[in-house]
Amino acid sequence: MLAGIGSRLFMAVIANTANGVFAGFTTSLYNTGIFSSLYIAVIALAINLAVSIVGSAVIPRKAFPAEKVPATVRTA
Repeated sequence: MLAGIGSRLFMAVIANTANGVFAGFTTSLYNTGIFSSLYIAVIALAINLAVSIVGSAVIPRKAFPAEKVPATVRTA
């Protein structure tokens, strides 16, 4: 989440800087060069999604044995 917030603030400042001077927040479009202009929120959402996918793939998960898992559904 911090990556999305940081990238959003960074891109908002860059998109609203003209001739090296920040004049306040007037636009929410960021010129990507590849896809022309995109909303900053869409780019930040994509960054958040990429970070969560990579984080989910990297963090090891521990499997619990069936004896330790509480029985929530009884079978006949």
